[in-house]
Amino acid sequence: MSLAGPSAGLTPRAQWTLALLQLISWGSFFYAFSVLALPMEIELGWSRPAIMMAMSLALVVAGLSAPVVGSAIDRGHGRWVMTFGSLLGAAMLLLWSASSAKPALYAAWAGLGVAQAMTFYDAGFAALTRRLGGGAPRAIMRMTLLGGFAGTVFIPLTGWLVDTWGWRDALMILAAINILVAAPLHWAALAGDTVDAQDASDHAAPAPAWSAALRERAFWMLVVTFCSWSLAFGSLTFHLLPLLAERGISDTMGIALLASVGPLQIAGRIGLMLYRGTMPARLLGRSLTAALVAAILLLYVAGANIWMIAAGVALYGIANGMVTILRGIAVAHYLGVAGFGRKSGMISAINGFALALAPYAAGLLWTGGGYALVLAGLAGAASVGALAFWSLPAAGRTRADEA
Repeated sequence: MSLAGPSAGLTPRAQWTLALLQLISWGSFFYAFSVLALPMEIELGWSRPAIMMAMSLALVVAGLSAPVVGSAIDRGHGRWVMTFGSLLGAAMLLLWSASSAKPALYAAWAGLGVAQAMTFYDAGFAALTRRLGGGAPRAIMRMTLLGGFAGTVFIPLTGWLVDTWGWRDALMILAAINILVAAPLHWAALAGDTVDAQDASDHAAPAPAWSAALRERAFWMLVVTFCSWSLAFGSLTFHLLPLLAERGISDTMGIALLASVGPLQIAGRIGLMLYRGTMPARLLGRSLTAALVAAILLLYVAGANIWMIAAGVALYGIANGMVTILRGIAVAHYLGVAGFGRKSGMISAINGFALALAPYAAGLLWTGGGYALVLAGLAGAASVGALAFWSLPAAGRTRADEA
């Protein structure tokens, strides 16, 4: 059964199906790790840093794979890429379930990094942009909305599976979900995603076109902007709880504040979905980069004031939810839709290193001056990112610009 429309577009049903698949992919290839790490640590006796290194490896591999994946989607192979990504991820989950030695775990997570590149937002955005062109932003919002529930659904689901069957069997069940549900739905939703001469001329930029992006100032301004977000996300995700503990905030309150980030991200995305005009990439980007700076500064000056801390976390969560959508629309707006997947993938390749580095860089800053120094460093990075985006021109790229 085909869920897709003609090659030029995607039916609403196919768009919502791809959005649901983001939930499954993120849930099983990313969020499940947070639940499975502790039982592995207990059973195998490995150190926590050794286990956490697997996720860092996956993020680096995903970033390195992103340009190749994006280029393949640009050429019309999105159906094959995303379907195989689900199957590859399932195979790696099975390898992970059988792992009793660190090399096997790292091999599984290197493969999962490739699967992440083939199924996560960047791949989905590229598939939507190729098929929908100027109509992609609203579909991107739907995709990020459902994807935002991945942790909400899969963290408790994985926890229940572990409690009921153990962590190895839980991984086998997650693999089965990807083989029996995600892969067939990717294949059905992207039916008609074939390569033909017209598609090649309209959507797939030749090598000189996407490589020219590296010489564009806008490309590097976007790199700086999104790397600053990755530094903030990677640092606050892993350091917010100890930061709050350092200020005397109870563990219960700290966990509640950290848990609120997910719903706040979804709230931000719903707010954008309710917007009925053309998505203003420039205004959105300027607002979000300024909001990130403000959120970090609030956390910096808050001390132990729980209301100021809550305000900073709320502003960060809402903005962080929206910035995922900005990633999808700013690349097309400033760099053009031709070769979108390759251009977006090149940004992700650089971004992946920033995300993988963030927790360790924050830890190094903490040893030098506590979390005040960490927040000062993040505020500086966020300010540089904001200045980079605010320096972008008022008008983005158009079809005419690409001709």
